[in-house]
Amino acid sequence: MRLPSGAARPVAMLRAVFPDEPHPYVAASTNSLGTLLAEIGRTDEAEALLRESVDLHRTVFAAGHPNIGYPLTALGRVHLSEGRFAAAEPLLREAYDARAGGLPARHWHIAASGLELGRALDGLGRLDMAQTLLEESHSILLETFGPDDERTARALDALSEHRTRRGMPDRAAELHDRAGELRDGAIGAR
Repeated sequence: MRLPSGAARPVAMLRAVFPDEPHPYVAASTNSLGTLLAEIGRTDEAEALLRESVDLHRTVFAAGHPNIGYPLTALGRVHLSEGRFAAAEPLLREAYDARAGGLPARHWHIAASGLELGRALDGLGRLDMAQTLLEESHSILLETFGPDDERTARALDALSEHRTRRGMPDRAAELHDRAGELRDGAIGAR
């Protein structure tokens, strides 16, 4: 795995501090770095680091702990970005189930995993189940963050893609345009 020296340094330092046992800080750091690599398009490196993070999280946390949702969702997103819906689905289902079982109802982390699981199901053609998850996730994110948040825009994009698959191009275009307005506003606000 090729990592930029500056980005690899924090994980290497944590591994040096905790050489004999997996530690939550190392698990979280590998997840953060893997997520960053995925966001800049270095998906092969991201996937390797996120797989390591999943293994670390499974070692550090009890089975079904909601924290396993972080690397599972991030790894699932990598698979989604490459159109590998079948590979993403079990990871995202495990993330969703762990979060739904360990967090309060309507917690935004449940919605984040539900949104990605909905995208995977949508890509697999399981449109009814996808629609339910996508709409519920959008509702929670809208309720939690409001109509002008990037996470709400991401949910609108997923619903737009879903509407396109369902043969509803007018409604899809409306959602896509609203998501674009939100992203443009969020980028301008930074």
